[in-house]
Amino acid sequence: MSELDGLTYVRPADIEARSFQIISDELGSLALSPEELLVVKRVVHTTADFDYAQTLHFTPHAVERGIAALASGATVVTDTTMVAAGINKRVLGSLGGEVRTFIGDAPWRGLPVSFRRGRWPTLRWSSAYRWALSTWWSQRS
Repeated sequence: MSELDGLTYVRPADIEARSFQIISDELGSLALSPEELLVVKRVVHTTADFDYAQTLHFTPHAVERGIAALASGATVVTDTTMVAAGINKRVLGSLGGEVRTFIGDAPWRGLPVSFRRGRWPTLRWSSAYRWALSTWWSQRS
């Protein structure tokens, strides 16, 4: 007898749909727009952390503006390679966008913290973000 005997194949899309149903049931009703609720459900699904339903806050029109930015070919900058890996680059690329993460770039590559002259050490993602905003972004303009 094989270890696989008696197992039933379940399509990944069906697993995802069931996961989102469980999340919906657990969350109950929240004072969010339908668009914001979709974002919260995706975050909970990705992190398995239901606390995000209470801690995520949206500025007015944030979701609509984010969708418009992506549709116009925005670059998504993230501080972790895990987030970058979870973004569908084919779809984003078809809109003219790309994903960038600078966490592995020099000079902070491989260091738990970055040291800047005259300041306390900072986390390397913070240094990477500062560099992205001050150097990379200004070079694009």
